[in-house]
Amino acid sequence: GKAVLLLAVDGICRAHEGRCFYFPAYEIVLDELRDYRFYAADMLHPSEVAVEYIWERFSEVCFPVETRSFMAEWEAVAKALSHRPLHPESAAYRDFLRQTMLKMELLTEKYPKLADTTEYGRLKDLLKY
Repeated sequence: GKAVLLLAVDGICRAHEGRCFYFPAYEIVLDELRDYRFYAADMLHPSEVAVEYIWERFSEVCFPVETRSFMAEWEAVAKALSHRPLHPESAAYRDFLRQTMLKMELLTEKYPKLADTTEYGRLKDLLKY
């Protein structure tokens, strides 16, 4: 059960002092996210809202401010990249792609390694048409 798992985690963390720690996602769900809206329709699994909440808490603990800042900036580009247009040949969509490319280029100035990503190449390819 849970007690055995916690003992195992404690043993691992003690054996690898300073290189690992236990993040209490399960406890956060049980103690802080008690409301039904934090559970999926089956009432067993966490909802997307709960997963997002846990991710935010995990990010606060595990990522430096710079990483969290990048993640926030990247989120807007990622949403744009996942957009599926109704009319991919329209001028409005091409403008949307140009705006997304501009955001990506601004991010690439701050984070040069982004130029090597497949997302960057995909945007360039989409704008060629």
